[in-house]
Amino acid sequence: MLPSCQQMYGQTLRSVASYLGNADKQQDLASFLLVGSMLCMYECTYAPGCDLFNSKQMENYFAHVFGFEALMMSKDPSFYAQGITHYVFCDTRIQQITLQLQLRRKAPLAQKKWKTVPWMYIPKTTKDILIDIMADLCCVIEKSDSLPLQDLTTDQASQRQRLVLKCWGLHEEIQKWADGAGYPVIRYFNRAKAGVGTRDEPTAEECAISELGLLYCATCIILYECLRSNSDKSDLANWPEETNPRLYCHKIASFLEYFMTFEQGRIVTNMVIFAVLTALQFITRQEALGHDLVEEKMALFTGLGDLREIILGAVGGVDQASTKHHVKELSAPTQTTTDSDQSII
Repeated sequence: MLPSCQQMYGQTLRSVASYLGNADKQQDLASFLLVGSMLCMYECTYAPGCDLFNSKQMENYFAHVFGFEALMMSKDPSFYAQGITHYVFCDTRIQQITLQLQLRRKAPLAQKKWKTVPWMYIPKTTKDILIDIMADLCCVIEKSDSLPLQDLTTDQASQRQRLVLKCWGLHEEIQKWADGAGYPVIRYFNRAKAGVGTRDEPTAEECAISELGLLYCATCIILYECLRSNSDKSDLANWPEETNPRLYCHKIASFLEYFMTFEQGRIVTNMVIFAVLTALQFITRQEALGHDLVEEKMALFTGLGDLREIILGAVGGVDQASTKHHVKELSAPTQTTTDSDQSII
């Protein structure tokens, strides 16, 4: 099957190139965005001549994601307000947002028009609301990373203060999500990781809910690490428990132990990789600062079970490729902040 897949992959790439090179063709953009999602999946799982998830594969995966992001944004946001194109847009933007979080840079889809216009006729789902928060978080962590590179000035202090205020704003949004639209996700997540209920394999709906739970925990790790690193350390002791990123590392680990008992194959790998990557990156950064997070690391390794080697390989490949891209971004000339960026930070 693999040689056949490789042949189909090549044929698909040629079809996409033909479509992009001929503006007169009235092809269905939604179909090509779906194709793009499949190409990304193939590149990071079955691409020939590569070890699973090595850094070269991840760089190719990044190229696919950014290429189809550009294709998506070649249309006005109103193009995605109705019909099948709306659902294709909603299902594919998560690839762009999670990748931007890995690269720790702002997401073009965080602009207000991309978070409002596609839903002018169709209400947002629980997942849509969470992804909006993740999109705004991309802008916050890019700003957080850039602050230490600036000269120590009064302006830097005011920028940091605005950043902290934005983090608290996102904290309120994600807690509102967890108490409202996301409550069924959090309830299932807590029950599943505790082993409550039957041990039957999760349904398709439960798999979708599980993915949202993992996205929620990963988002909390990134948000609260950013908030704590930019705040006065003397205030941390009085903060609520839910602002501790280590809590969400344990939540991910304990849920993995439950979910890994089922034979879900590659779907599990692709569901958990972003959450596991986020947790391990946080642990690595904290250890570099002299903090002891052995307990969290061992919990994650135990939770991964038999898939530990595969998923850690995936994490390593993504991490290497992300670091390379991140270094390129930091060394690039600073761009002028736009009005839309100012509304986010």
